[in-house]
Amino acid sequence: MDLHFRLPELHDVEHARGEALSLGIYADDRPPRGVAGLLDWRLCGRLSRLMKRDVFRGELGECVLLPTDGRLAFEKLFLHGLGERAAFELETSEDVVDTMLRTLAHVGARSSVLELPGRLKLARHEAMSQLLRISDSYPELDELTLVETADAQRLLTGVVEGERRRARALATRLDD
Repeated sequence: MDLHFRLPELHDVEHARGEALSLGIYADDRPPRGVAGLLDWRLCGRLSRLMKRDVFRGELGECVLLPTDGRLAFEKLFLHGLGERAAFELETSEDVVDTMLRTLAHVGARSSVLELPGRLKLARHEAMSQLLRISDSYPELDELTLVETADAQRLLTGVVEGERRRARALATRLDD
């Protein structure tokens, strides 16, 4: 899988290539924050209205597919519930990331943009290692673009390179 990065700014996210955008929203975030907040603005408050009417509550395991009606560069927008912010931890993240990737694979979105869940709460290197490990189960996903700050992009690029070195070393040992 090819991995790319974009800044958490609306104009940068919209220049990412992808068929779908997948975001997590906490149940206690009203209005939505981060990229979801930016998209809510672009979609004229649509996410906030869905949350206000309890169509999407942000509960753990919840997933909603929204058409973007041409207002975004993506055909599909997936919202995943993260549960309460205080209860979110690495194990929760593993389940959510697996659900996000499984959903993208199920709809055939070979190229997607993803905001790692809990990105401001969890250690980024742990979250990235987790994403790389889980993504091995979804070979049909060709390209993934992560929304991260410039500092996080530098850190996560190092994690990706370390994982690639480990994989090459393992492949070399298996070939011998």
